[in-house]
Amino acid sequence: MNVNMSKDRIQQLLKAVGSMPQADDSSIECIDYNWQEPHCFNNDQLAKLDMFAQNIAVTLSEKFSAFCRAQFEVEITSVSLNYAREFLAETDDNQRDDFYLLFGSGPGKEFGVIEIPDQTASIWSKQLLGDSELNESQERELSQLEQSLLCDLASVLVSSFSAANTKIESNPINNIVSGLFPLKLKETEEVCRITFSVKQEGSDVISKASFIIPCTRLEVVTGKNKYSQNESPDQDFSQTILEHIKTLSVGITAQLECSQLSFEDMMNMQVNDIIILDKQIGEPFDLIVNNHTFGYGLPVKSDGKYAIKIAATEY
Repeated sequence: MNVNMSKDRIQQLLKAVGSMPQADDSSIECIDYNWQEPHCFNNDQLAKLDMFAQNIAVTLSEKFSAFCRAQFEVEITSVSLNYAREFLAETDDNQRDDFYLLFGSGPGKEFGVIEIPDQTASIWSKQLLGDSELNESQERELSQLEQSLLCDLASVLVSSFSAANTKIESNPINNIVSGLFPLKLKETEEVCRITFSVKQEGSDVISKASFIIPCTRLEVVTGKNKYSQNESPDQDFSQTILEHIKTLSVGITAQLECSQLSFEDMMNMQVNDIIILDKQIGEPFDLIVNNHTFGYGLPVKSDGKYAIKIAATEY
């Protein structure tokens, strides 16, 4: 092969053909994002939710002490967010007969549910009956009287929501139930669990219970209006992803035609040489996005610039 080319010309050709990619030594800051966890509230809204939970704790202490006629301390131990599928799986696996009381403004307008583990129910019923010999680990079946007293206490406790926020109606709905979770949830629904501990003054026995509330019900607390009344979280996720995709920038390549040349022919090319293409004059050229042909176009001009008239699409 007789090649009469300068060193600069050869370097230009090699650069055009391709070379080893240079290492990118720029640092990129990444933030861990767990898609398995709900992200329905931002930091400001979570702060409002924590403050709301602390206000509930104060009201719970007052109501618990007044109802049991003794001094009790109530503390919020955790405020967690989960998808309902995890919570429902947990309740299905739970073989104990926990107690639940649904509350809200009425049937079909449930705000949440209070969950009382069977061990806690046993402790509270003894406290209500004035039994001084409390056994934290003892599990037993409650009598009808004890279940009635437990329902009355739970009704008082759920009223703490209305006391903490006047926009929330927290009246008991139906009676307390055992073993069957009464709140209907979709698996993809985001749920907030507010867990609190109760301790009587002078006692070492600590009991725990939880409020379980769909995150959409907490808009009055966080100021968030994420879902409309008839919109499900699934629809919201799909719409959010679709809206995000619509804003993505897409590079479109208008490819007239390709031609295969040998490296020798390419090195011998000079100015004004002509490369013959396979496509006939008047045939539309390919429109390519991410190495995939999505349509065909014809060359036109607009305001003195090259333009493309869409002739056909493949989607």
